[in-house]
Amino acid sequence: MYIYNRVMEENLGKVQETRIKVLNPNKQPLTVEILKSLLRKEMSDEEGQEIVLAIKKLVSIIVDYQYEQELKEKNETDYDLKQAA
Repeated sequence: MYIYNRVMEENLGKVQETRIKVLNPNKQPLTVEILKSLLRKEMSDEEGQEIVLAIKKLVSIIVDYQYEQELKEKNETDYDLKQAA
């Protein structure tokens, strides 16, 4: 299964489309076993657990940052609308 990612190149005004393979179409939680199968690498369970936890922490940081940026953008839009009124 593949999804397509469309990226607009700002300077050129062109749309670039890339094909991305979906590694987890059923959206199962990441486990050590799934990580090992994706990486096709031998590792200890402890090593795999550390990597899984690091990935989950990174995802959490990214999601929090994105949420903060969306709130900031919304607040700026609300402020602009109040000034225009």
